[in-house]
Amino acid sequence: MENKSSLLVGPDDKVGFGEAGFLGLQHVLAMDIYVPPIILAGMMAMGVGDQMSLLQSTFLAAGIGTILQTYVFMKMPVSQDHRLYH
Repeated sequence: MENKSSLLVGPDDKVGFGEAGFLGLQHVLAMDIYVPPIILAGMMAMGVGDQMSLLQSTFLAAGIGTILQTYVFMKMPVSQDHRLYH
């Protein structure tokens, strides 16, 4: 019995920079990472500069977390969300 996979890219396949950039953008937009910092900054009455610093720090932390998950821990990109799905 032959097991055919519908994956376009396997877990150990190399992905080009263009495709990786597009998939990274899709990853960021799909996980709504930019919404909680904006809401939090509004609730804390932060200035525009502080809001942008918080947003940039959030993206930096998410990027570092994704790199660690991809290359060190699970060897696969994982999107973790702030919401719980049951």
